[in-house]
Parts: sequence; structure tokens; C-alpha cells
Amino acid sequence: MSTLFTVDAKNNQSHLRDRALEVHHILCETYECPVPFFSSADPLSQLVSNLLSHRTKNKDSRTAFVTLRKTFETWEAVRDAPTREVEEAIKAATWPEQKAPRLQKVLQLITERVGSLSLEHLGGMPVKEARAWLEALPGVGPKTSAATLLFSSLRMSAMPVDSHHHRVAVRLELVPKKFSLEKAHAWLESLLPEHWDAQQLYDHHEVLMMHGQRCCFDRAPACERCTVLSLCSYGQTRLGEKTMKSLVSATPITTPDPSDRNKDGNKDIDVPIPNPPQPDHDIPVPQQDPDLPDTDIPVRDPDNDVPTRDPLPDQDVELPGREPTGSY
Repeated sequence: MSTLFTVDAKNNQSHLRDRALEVHHILCETYECPVPFFSSADPLSQLVSNLLSHRTKNKDSRTAFVTLRKTFETWEAVRDAPTREVEEAIKAATWPEQKAPRLQKVLQLITERVGSLSLEHLGGMPVKEARAWLEALPGVGPKTSAATLLFSSLRMSAMPVDSHHHRVAVRLELVPKKFSLEKAHAWLESLLPEHWDAQQLYDHHEVLMMHGQRCCFDRAPACERCTVLSLCSYGQTRLGEKTMKSLVSATPITTPDPSDRNKDGNKDIDVPIPNPPQPDHDIPVPQQDPDLPDTDIPVRDPDNDVPTRDPLPDQDVELPGREPTGSY
């Protein structure tokens, strides 16, 4: 069994990089990388989708986005419409009375800064500058900026961190517990190879997110079937010595030596996976709306919206009230 690690923000960065790659490899085996991108929308549509999805279930944010597109032919029409009409169109999302004026403000600011409603110019910027440009908009923080650049057709190498991803990283001691979700973005990205492309960063985010959704629940995590249990002091402590011994004797889990990898962390490694975590139940996949031909709906596929056992706040904007389970 691997040695347990303790996070030390000053001295363990190199050690944590090896550990992050080890986690990446095991979870990529578990959830089958490369993970297909769920969206190829233009960056403006992706940004709008991200803003609508704050603290909203995937199916509801999808409904809000589709209805918005049906109601208004262009983003210019959304920008210039009476706010009450926009609010009505996105009422499937949480807090439409706050999201409608904020969305219109964002569209107005983009028009003022760019001269038109487009974010394609971000593709010509370094990732850090593109993220800063987006984060100057109201309601856009590190997760939303990264998701817009990575998930959209720009396919820029920026890694979002949602609450599932963050929870798994904290339990695996890849990030200090005291780090907020916002602060964790830069920290966790610094543990990964700088030259990783968009697909590799997407894979890393997706497998940690899926592990949080399907196994590492906020309450009552399924530690007994976790494929990174040998790296998780939280899970080992939770299960106890007796249970750990029985699990190890029943299904040995071998973890790869970090030195047995190339600098990309992409070498194929034979890692036995005992009972990969699965969703608690089947979730239907909706079809493309026939009233929106040739339109990519940049909302995460419901297969990734696996119900967790707890409501999880997961966005950059603080909104009042009860928090429904959400994703992007």
C-alpha cells in the first residue's frame, strides 16, 4: 500500500505532482480516457450556458438554454430585450430574476469591449490573459472562465475545478483543506505538466469530477469500491484497519510507480481496477431538440449529472437561498 501523504504547501510540490499523475492514471483507467468532449459550442454560447447553469441541475439549465435560443434568434436580441422577457425564457434555471439582468449586462459589456457579440478573439490570447479577460465580466470566476475556454470550440488548455473535483482532491491530499474552490484552481493546475493539451486537462477534470459523482460522495462515500483507496488516508481511516486488510486480501490494488512514466504522464500502465464505480441508476440521454437544427447545446450530458447524496454548491457567483444540486 502506498505511503500516506500530508499536504505541505511549501515543501511537497514535486511530491504532489507525482501523486497527481498517479491519481490521473488510475482514474483514467477507471473511467476510460480520453473522455469525449460534451460540447463544441462557440465560446459565447458556452459562456451563456455556464452562467445559466450556476447552482442549477443540468436538465434545468439545458431547458433554460434551449428556451432562450427558441425565444430569441440572436444574442443581440437577448441583450436588447426587456429583461422580463429574458427572465421568462430562462425560468427553468434557478434565480432567473438575478440571472436575466446579469446575462444582459455581460452581453452589453462584451459588445462594448469587442465591438460585437463574439468571444472568438480569446483564441488568439495566452490562456492566462483570456481567463483574466473573462473574469473581468460580472459573475465570471475561475471555474466559469476555465469552462468557457476548455469546453467551447476554442479548446484552450484551462482546467475548471467544480465541487466534486475539489472534494476528491482534498481527500486525496492534493490540495490543502483550507483552500477555497477558487484558490484551488491555480494550485491543482500547477501540479499537472505545463505542456498538457486541452484533452489531457479535460480528462483530468472529468475523471476527478466523475469519481466525486459516482463514488467519493460528500456524505457516505463508497470508499470500499474506490480505485484510489490505496492513496487515500481519508478513506483508509474511515474504513478502519480491519476492513482495509480484508479489501486488500480480496482484491489487491497495485499502484504504478510514478518514475515509470514519461514526462507527459501518459504512458499506458496496467492497473488492475476492482469493480469500477458506476452511477447509482441509469439516466436517460436526451436527444437534440428538433426545433434547434444544427445547434450545439453546450450543456453537460445528463450522464455526467449523476445524482450525488448531497446538494453541492458549485459556481463562482454567490446567490442567496437553498442550493439545488448542480454542475456547471
